[in-house]
Amino acid sequence: MDNQTIVLTNDDGEELNLQLLDVCEYEDKEYAIMMEETEDDEAEIYIFEVVEDENDEGASYYEVEDDDVLEAVFDIFKDEYQDVFQFD
Repeated sequence: MDNQTIVLTNDDGEELNLQLLDVCEYEDKEYAIMMEETEDDEAEIYIFEVVEDENDEGASYYEVEDDDVLEAVFDIFKDEYQDVFQFD
């Protein structure tokens, strides 16, 4: 997957520049795994549920609040990218 930058606005109106790392499926839903673009090696990973627009005009990204889903999706990502990233 070609990495692309997605700009999301948080609840405080601040923009986050996130690099899309991967999209994976879990329990018939799609999740985007993104990383905040930073200058250091300590990057934060974000996971959002992806909901495609009904008219094929893009997608919306929703914060995942279920810890079990977050852990499962992150485990899928770690398994797939264990040779690319160093996970703590």
